[in-house]
Amino acid sequence: MKRIVFLAALILPFFLSAQKGYIVYKTMYNGEVSERRSVVVFDGTIAEINAGTDTREKNYIDYKNKQTIQLVKNQDGSYTGLRSPFEESTVLKKENITETIAGVVCKKATFVVNSNTIELFYNEDHPVKGAPSIGYMPQLGTILKAVRNGNSIVQAVEINQGTYKGLKAELPPNVHYAANRAAFTRSAIESRFTTINIFNNDTINFSDKYPKVLPDKLNQVYHYANGNILLKKIKLPVFKSSDAVFITVTQRSNGDAYDRTGVVFAIPVDQGAPLINAFKANDLKVLPAYKAANGKHYYAMVDHKSFTVPYELMRFFTPFGIGAYNERSQIEGYSWPDSASYSQEITDMKTALSGREVYMMMSVNNYDAGGHVVSLDLKVYPGSGNKNAIAGNANFHKMLFNTTNVAESMGQGLGDMFGTDSLKVAFTLDKPLKDAYLRYVSTGWGGWGNGDEFLPKINDIFLNGIKVFSFIPWRSDCVTYRNLNPVSGNFGNGLSSSDLSRSNWCPGTTTNPIHIPLGDLKPGKHLLKVAIPMGKPEGSSYSGWNVSGLLEGVQ
Repeated sequence: MKRIVFLAALILPFFLSAQKGYIVYKTMYNGEVSERRSVVVFDGTIAEINAGTDTREKNYIDYKNKQTIQLVKNQDGSYTGLRSPFEESTVLKKENITETIAGVVCKKATFVVNSNTIELFYNEDHPVKGAPSIGYMPQLGTILKAVRNGNSIVQAVEINQGTYKGLKAELPPNVHYAANRAAFTRSAIESRFTTINIFNNDTINFSDKYPKVLPDKLNQVYHYANGNILLKKIKLPVFKSSDAVFITVTQRSNGDAYDRTGVVFAIPVDQGAPLINAFKANDLKVLPAYKAANGKHYYAMVDHKSFTVPYELMRFFTPFGIGAYNERSQIEGYSWPDSASYSQEITDMKTALSGREVYMMMSVNNYDAGGHVVSLDLKVYPGSGNKNAIAGNANFHKMLFNTTNVAESMGQGLGDMFGTDSLKVAFTLDKPLKDAYLRYVSTGWGGWGNGDEFLPKINDIFLNGIKVFSFIPWRSDCVTYRNLNPVSGNFGNGLSSSDLSRSNWCPGTTTNPIHIPLGDLKPGKHLLKVAIPMGKPEGSSYSGWNVSGLLEGVQ
């Protein structure tokens, strides 16, 4: 008889601890009850917390092994996990206070984490284990109430044995466990958005080795303009109205030491045939030209009935020699990064590219055999909405002009028409355009003392003969980016070349667009004009302006 009692004493605690069950929690803040409910499902050894907020992230409490488990779902469907032992170092203040919650008598304990005071109400003996959060001391047993800073409350409204709506506490089979929290946190962050890789450590250089072919294949990298332009034909996903879209570039020198203009641009495949044929011919002079008052012809810069100007997604400027020249320039107190990074939101342009086959392109004009090594990603963040982006609801996009010289070796030339005339672009609207904006990017070039690169010049924008905007594009913060420029020239007064203020650009940065509101535009013909008092040449030195204009709005 004693033996039977002894065995029962051993078996009973195990039997009780193995009971399956669930806990339903409600959430309150400042006395207001949220409609959202969270459910913890317990299978006898492991509890899964179903907060109902993000199905890509899962949290478990493993009572058998005294650990918490966090999982994030990767884009390929696999999971990255992190196992963490129960937190034992936190100072818990247990109080002689009890409270009955969902029919269960609970004790009280308090602790402080990250300057937040947490009050917990728990039961050590209940057979159904669980907690509303893995950070709420699950080693105490069953946590039925948690109060943060006195006003945020999560409290059980139901605790029962059995099952809840078919939910099970199960770990997925395809889990890779991270080596540490830092690696897991990175995976967790990256799982929350979609990354579309376009270029990956590809070279932009100057060479005659690249074949002059049509880019027929999807997801293959092509080189044009003697290697100065990268191109890949890709199919983009359909972007949701609530998506925020960003573009990210990394760049490092592979031999070219100078500050260069970089451009990321794109054109839908069904509009790109003229440009692609010109690339294959290695000659932009087969495309329509803008004839300026100075008598020059500027190819592939202005919208034409037989040519669509590609969308400019980002303009960036390479620093002086980052990467390739880091070891050659050693200065105490300076630590040169391996590469430069550039990021910019393009949410206002997403409907122009959504769900379409497009030619994605990047250019860095240079004449170096090593050139630059670049990578390019699009990142899509769900749920951010259009309200955070200027012209975020735009469904009409028309690139009117871009005078940036992206293909000098193909005869494009510099945008120096402003010395004798304004840039004039006519366009026609078939329908009214509401909430119209001109997405305008402007940078001056001319790298000597009296060049427009170093002299503030006003930009005037006219629509149908009326001045709608006037500003001086200028950057006075270039000195901030000195640590990206290892071979920037140092002057006798202590300044370095990369420190100097410039006409709206700095070596190692992007130049962000400005959105000029144009109001509601009527159907019919319109004329846009850009006027810049560009300086005159001095000997072999001359200036130019790289300006682009995208008309966008709602139709």
